Amino acid sequence: MKEFAIWGIPPDKTEETLLHTKAESLREAETVKRILESRFGCRRVRIQIMNLSSPPNFKKAITI
Repeated sequence: MKEFAIWGIPPDKTEETLLHTKAESLREAETVKRILESRFGCRRVRIQIMNLSSPPNFKKAITI
């Protein structure tokens, strides 16, 4: 199962925030991204794809 989180900077803000989480496919997420940019003026919009079918491996992310 994949989840598509859409992040970006709203027009009245200066920092990135989570904008949308209900997209069910990458195609839908890309459509929402374009709408957020063109209709609502959001900037630096990006799609984060998270694979929730297996637990994350934090050993690869943590270096001590």
